[in-house]
Amino acid sequence: MVEDDAPLDFYCMTCNLQFERLLFDVTRAQEKVHFYTEGRLPEVEIVEAEGIGVFCSWRCRRNGLAALMSAERVPVPAIPPTIGPIERCARCNGPVDMAAFHTTYSQCELTFEPDRTRVENFEYLAVLCRRCASIYESGVTTLEETSPIA
Repeated sequence: MVEDDAPLDFYCMTCNLQFERLLFDVTRAQEKVHFYTEGRLPEVEIVEAEGIGVFCSWRCRRNGLAALMSAERVPVPAIPPTIGPIERCARCNGPVDMAAFHTTYSQCELTFEPDRTRVENFEYLAVLCRRCASIYESGVTTLEETSPIA
């Protein structure tokens, strides 16, 4: 059993360094955006999220991102998507209705403190339309099944 105040240990996917406080993350998620009328900011509903990339620094994440996304078979567009309402699928360039559930890839920094986790510098990397996401689900190879990043 892990105690609440026990340090979280991570290993960088690029350099294999062990670290615990600041995590440079890449996440795959299923989400949709709720858009409201004037006076209220949009809200993102996340129903499933999985951290697929764990890095000790922005440099290691930058160096490992291409291999990680290649293993996912998802290109990272030159202009990253936002919350929409309509964005472009990274695979087929078709429309993605951000108000309906869709697959996203994002990166951020997570700081772990004794009483909370802070998310900083969140950015979408890519979004997939339903058709391309279903192709992904039928045959993706995990990074562990491919060659190492570094």
